[in-house]
Amino acid sequence: MDVSIIVVSYNTRRLLRECLGSIFLNTRNVRYEVIVVDNGSADGSADMVEREFADACLIRLATNTGFGAANNVGYRRSSGRYVFLLNSDTCLLDDAVGVFVQFMERPENQDVAVCGGMLVDKDGGAAVSCGNLPSVLDLLVWLFRLDVILPQGIKARLSPALRAEGETAYPMPLISGAAFFLRRSALAEPVPFDTDFFLYFEETELCFRLRKRGFRGMVIPTVRIMHLYSQTAVSLGDKRAEIFERSKLLYFLKCKGPRTAGAVRALYCIGYLCRYLLAARETDRQKMKFYWTRGLMKTLSADRSSSA
Repeated sequence: MDVSIIVVSYNTRRLLRECLGSIFLNTRNVRYEVIVVDNGSADGSADMVEREFADACLIRLATNTGFGAANNVGYRRSSGRYVFLLNSDTCLLDDAVGVFVQFMERPENQDVAVCGGMLVDKDGGAAVSCGNLPSVLDLLVWLFRLDVILPQGIKARLSPALRAEGETAYPMPLISGAAFFLRRSALAEPVPFDTDFFLYFEETELCFRLRKRGFRGMVIPTVRIMHLYSQTAVSLGDKRAEIFERSKLLYFLKCKGPRTAGAVRALYCIGYLCRYLLAARETDRQKMKFYWTRGLMKTLSADRSSSA
C-alpha cells in the first residue's frame, strides 16, 4: 500500500462528505486506502460514511477521544508507506496524494519526514499552511505587539503561522496538521501523536521530535487544499480557547522543559494583564486568569483530560 489517508471527524457530517468525495475524485495512480475515524459524533457522520462511501474503512469510537488519539487509532489500522492525516474540513483540489508521493520518493528527499501543500480558504485565498516551531522570542514579539515595528523578513523567520507562497518546494519546520503527509519510516514511536494533547499543537510537538532526529519538513505550494473553519472547534464552545492555551503551554513543557514552560507562563501572565489594563477585553482577562492559576506544570495533562 502506498498511502493511508486518515480522516478524523467529530460532528462534521456535511464537511466530511465533501472531504471524502474530493479524495476519491482526485486521487490517481497510487495505491491508497481511506480510513475514517469517527470520534463519537452525534450527527450521523458515521452512518453517512457507511452508507455513501463503501470503499472507506470506518472506525467508530464511543466518545470524543481527541484529535491526536483518534488519528493514532487510524494509524494503527493503516498499512501505507506514507500516511496522509487530513482534517474533515478540507477538500483536495487536485491530485495532492500523487504529487506528495512522487516528491517523497525522490532520492534527494529521503530525509523529508513530512510535507504539506498550500492551504486556501473557500475563496481561494492563501491560509495558514506552515510555520516555525514556537519559541519564547516569537512569544515576546506577538504578546507585546512588537510585530508592528519589525521587518517582514524577521517576522517570517519567527512566526509559527505562515501562508505558503511561490511555486517551488521549500523547507519549513512546522507543517499544518490539517493536511499532514507523513513518511511512516521516519517515526521512532508506534503512533505519531502524544495523546496528552487533546486538540491543538499535537502536530507541532511531532514536528519538533522529527526535526530533533534530523528530518525535514517541506511545503509544496503547487498543491492546493481547501481548508474551511473547523466545525469541531466550534462545537467545543467556551472550552476551545482554554484547550488551545493549555496545549500551547504543554508544548513548551514537553519540548523546551519546565524552566522554559515556567518562563512562558509568567510572560503570558504579564502580557495578558498588560493587554487587559490597556483595552479591558474579557478574553485577555480570561487568558491571564488561566496562566495565573496554572502553577504546577505537571498537572497540565490531568487538567486537560478532565476538562475536555
